[in-house]
Amino acid sequence: MKKKVLIIFKYPHPHWNIPVINRFSNYYEIESLYINDIKDKNFTETIEEINNQIKLKNIEVTVFDVDYFKFINFFFIEKINCKKKILISGDDFELHEINSITASACDLVLTTCPLSVLKYKEKGYKSYFMVYENYKANKITSEKKEIDVLFFGELTPDRKDYLAYIEKQGISLKNVGFNLGDTKLSDEELLQFIRKSKIILNNSVVQN
Repeated sequence: MKKKVLIIFKYPHPHWNIPVINRFSNYYEIESLYINDIKDKNFTETIEEINNQIKLKNIEVTVFDVDYFKFINFFFIEKINCKKKILISGDDFELHEINSITASACDLVLTTCPLSVLKYKEKGYKSYFMVYENYKANKITSEKKEIDVLFFGELTPDRKDYLAYIEKQGISLKNVGFNLGDTKLSDEELLQFIRKSKIILNNSVVQN
C-alpha cells in the first residue's frame, strides 16, 4: 500500500502541476490542493485547515510548491504537521537565496536546476535533481527523430543568447519557445515536437 502525499500548489498551472503529480504518483497515493482555493481564511486558519486534512487522511509527506509565492514560506511550512516535508522548485536559478531560507523548514529539496542541487548540498541540505517532463512524452514511439535539438520555454534574453550561440556552432536547432504574452503551443503540439527530437533543451539557464 502506497503512503499518502499531499502536494500544496499555489494555483492551477497544468504545465507544472500535472507533471509534478505524475512524478509523485509513481511512489505515493496523491492528494493535492491549491492555496488560492482556500477562501476567506487568514494565515493561521489556512494552516489549521491543511493540518486537519493531513490528520484526517493520515498523510505522511507534504510537498510545497514555493516559487514566486510569499505565502508558502519558512513560517508556513514550519507550522504544517507532517512527518516529511519536501520543497519543489522549477525556477531555483532565480530564487535560490530565498528558497534556501524556506528549505530550512524541509527535509528534502527537489529542483529542476542541477547547479542548484550542488548549491543546496554545499549549504548542508539534502537535495536532488528533478526532471521536469510530461509523462506522455516518455511513451515508446516509432516516430523518426528528425529534429536534432529542440528548445521550448520562455525566450528570456539570456536564453536567446544561448540559443544564438548554439546555432552559430552549426547545430540544427528547432526553436518553439515563446515571448512573454505570446500564445503557447498546446500540450499535444509540444509533445509531437518532443517525440521527434533527439535532444531537448528546456527550463534552467543558470545565472552566475
